[in-house]
Amino acid sequence: MTTFSSVGFSFTVDNNTGAVTDLTPSVTFDVVTHELVSSFSYTSDVVSPGNLDEVTVDYSAYNVRIGGTDMIALNSGTMPDAEFGKITWNTGGGVKTSYVLIIVETDSSDNHLVVVGGDPVPVFATAAEFNVFRSTNILSLGSAPGGSGFGPGEAISYTSVPGVTVSQNDHILANDTGGLIESGSGTDEIFGNTGNDIINPGDNTAYDFIMGSSGNDQIIYSQSLNGYQDLSYGSLSAAISATINGTTNFASVNKGVNGADTITDIANPLNAGWFDGGFGLRGTAYNDTFNLKLNAQQWMSVSGGRGADSITVQGDSMGLVRLDYRGGDNGVNVNLATGTVSNDGFGFADTLSGTFWEVRGTDFNDVLVGSNADESFIGLGGSDSINGGGGRDRVRFDQGDTSGGVTVDLAAGTATGT
Repeated sequence: MTTFSSVGFSFTVDNNTGAVTDLTPSVTFDVVTHELVSSFSYTSDVVSPGNLDEVTVDYSAYNVRIGGTDMIALNSGTMPDAEFGKITWNTGGGVKTSYVLIIVETDSSDNHLVVVGGDPVPVFATAAEFNVFRSTNILSLGSAPGGSGFGPGEAISYTSVPGVTVSQNDHILANDTGGLIESGSGTDEIFGNTGNDIINPGDNTAYDFIMGSSGNDQIIYSQSLNGYQDLSYGSLSAAISATINGTTNFASVNKGVNGADTITDIANPLNAGWFDGGFGLRGTAYNDTFNLKLNAQQWMSVSGGRGADSITVQGDSMGLVRLDYRGGDNGVNVNLATGTVSNDGFGFADTLSGTFWEVRGTDFNDVLVGSNADESFIGLGGSDSINGGGGRDRVRFDQGDTSGGVTVDLAAGTATGT
């Protein structure tokens, strides 16, 4: 995927007087497209002399976001309620020409303007400034002529937009009918919807995030060889039962009333976890079940979230599993020796079975107890109590938000820092 980003502004119009009553400057417009798509076009629906055309825009886009709000769903292709055209205006130093797109939210009287070609318009800080510009500086409004590169049906390059930036860090929202979502090499956020989605996040050198949804979805990790892949089901309305098997390269998630997901090539992000990447799985707010089996030199993180969860690492699993309890409302109490979590940070009790390599706590006062195996502990914030039990254990202080150094006194069994 490719994300084209530019800066415009939003404004609200009084439908009775036509005056601008509110204005938000420096609003970001993001368009997410397939990597082979680099332009958009439009058709004019209503042409009225002295006004911009009322148009339907074909963005050829997976998503359009304005000020961080999703405006168009995956592959729907068009977004109605828009105006496009040519503005000539005078700044006192000559006549300027700008080609502008205005996205109109008819239900709220909100409008969003971005210059797609020609001269950038002035930066307006207030509605009053924009009203003055409209009444004293604008010389003409009208259709963009054919042959200008901005006329109806002409391919308008996203890279021609003044001040545009291009990245591979995409935010993609699926539509409610399902479809294929393929992202690229950047740090991507992909949100499923109620349809049967096919999601391929591709590869990355850092982090991809997928929000699972209802529907019978397929998640493809065939190209995910390097970075971290984070899969969350936190938005679902019912518990899940997840099976992750790195030895057979099989994974599935039974979402109950919300459907079932199939995960292809789960071994790839698990293998990447032995280096700089990995696989993270997050549950729902209900009573989830996780059954995990990893091959040698594989790594993953599991976070049950709210609910009384059951997390099992099969006895012959050879990889490393981290229990992640970040985000709780209070401290956790985890005992790997007994396989009990009397408080998961939300007041629920989890059940553990098998060998876990690492536990990450909360920003509150945690109690973390190990078993006779070799284990690792990350306390994060708070005044934590950590007892490694038997084995060769490790305590990490490199994962928190400390602003200074940590002082460790092994004789006293304490570590302090801020």
